[in-house]
Amino acid sequence: MLTTHKILFKQLGENATSPRDPVGVYSGQVDLEEMTTCCASYDDNRLVPKKLYSVGEVTLPEWLSPEEWLRNTSCWKWLWGLGADPSWPEAHQRALVHLGSTGHRLAAIKLLRTKKFRSSFRESLRDRLVEWLDTPADERRYDSPFSYRQWGCLVNRYVAIEAKRLDAGLYSSKGILDAAAA
Repeated sequence: MLTTHKILFKQLGENATSPRDPVGVYSGQVDLEEMTTCCASYDDNRLVPKKLYSVGEVTLPEWLSPEEWLRNTSCWKWLWGLGADPSWPEAHQRALVHLGSTGHRLAAIKLLRTKKFRSSFRESLRDRLVEWLDTPADERRYDSPFSYRQWGCLVNRYVAIEAKRLDAGLYSSKGILDAAAA
């Protein structure tokens, strides 16, 4: 289940086109009409007025508090931007957000999103991943759900190229909400 929260964003960049950064849960604590002055864009140094604060709606899984999301916005942006479903169980998302490289996370997400397998080997890897994700972090025997060789089968050159492309796209996207949960 997803919940929508009102988040306060602040103009922190030197350019009017800079993305606004989330700074807190909005509860009327600032004047939304307050203005600041910044450059029109990176190649236009004319000073232009711009509102300092704005309020945006952010939709998050109900188990993820807005305060926790604010502390780790980039981690969640990357996880959801790689294709993780925000409606997946909390334990799965919390484990995936810290699972190795972008390629590892993408391969794991692809396994979890697959409905019908043509290979019993890949299906067994998905089952192993789900078992590892369902095990509480302090009770896991291993830091990774797969061996080095199994990761090698999952993170082939196609997955590595896709991970690199997605990584670059998420990095260059302007706002933290570009890969928001909803």
